[in-house]
Amino acid sequence: KVRGNACVSRRQIISSYKKEDKAKVIEKYKVGDIIKDAIVKGYSSFGCFFDVNNGELDVLVHLQEISYSRVNHPDEIFNIGEKHDLLVISVDKEKLQVGCSIKQLLPDPFDHISNYELNKKYKVKVVKLMDFGAFCELEPGLSSLLHSSELSWTKKNSSAKKIFKVGDEIECVITEINKEKRRVAISHRLTKENPYSVLETKHPVGSEVEGVVNSINDYAIYLKINNLDIDAFLHYNDLTYSHNGEEELKKYKKGDKLKVKVLEIKTDQQKVRVGLKQTQLDPFDW
Repeated sequence: KVRGNACVSRRQIISSYKKEDKAKVIEKYKVGDIIKDAIVKGYSSFGCFFDVNNGELDVLVHLQEISYSRVNHPDEIFNIGEKHDLLVISVDKEKLQVGCSIKQLLPDPFDHISNYELNKKYKVKVVKLMDFGAFCELEPGLSSLLHSSELSWTKKNSSAKKIFKVGDEIECVITEINKEKRRVAISHRLTKENPYSVLETKHPVGSEVEGVVNSINDYAIYLKINNLDIDAFLHYNDLTYSHNGEEELKKYKKGDKLKVKVLEIKTDQQKVRVGLKQTQLDPFDW
């Protein structure tokens, strides 16, 4: 006796229904349409996905259609849940896909990039905070990375997240304009005088300055120079002529005020060395 078996699939029926429904949705869109308030749903290395009309349709904005400025990854520009207007630039009824652009809603800022000048201050808007800096807009569609290294002259491990918040308008100096690579580089620290250059001018090597003990380790004191955001290095060998330097170091605490002599300024390396004993006569100098 032969036993007959039949294999059926409900999934294929549901899938065909969904395909028909999606085709009807796709029919509603045409190139040139503007989709209002699409919600950022997710990222990939090649673009950003948006939810249109509360789940009616998912659309992709390709990496190259996000901004006129260079973008390495969508997370440089977007946050999940944000709303953006989109321009429909392609409709594929066979693949049931709608392609969109954000940058094409705006004029290309690089067409008038010559309006910007190198080494000049401009107001920029903070649009995204990252561990390595902040993405800022000079104008809609023209964004630039403000790297952590360009935040401060003196703080080597500055965090943009601790200094700024999204929406802040800050001053920056344009340090590079590359129209071919569609890149603009900016710096925040250049909006202020280099404190090491100021020190070199006002208090050259050999002059005396006052400061406050900011921190102490096993072999040195770091002295914050008055009116300048600079920590000068004071080695224990430069504390006294007559006593043991290591023992002398133990006499000081954070907050102590000292007058010291400037021994060395390395502006390019952002280093200053000072001495306390050098403010006194050397008893061994006959």
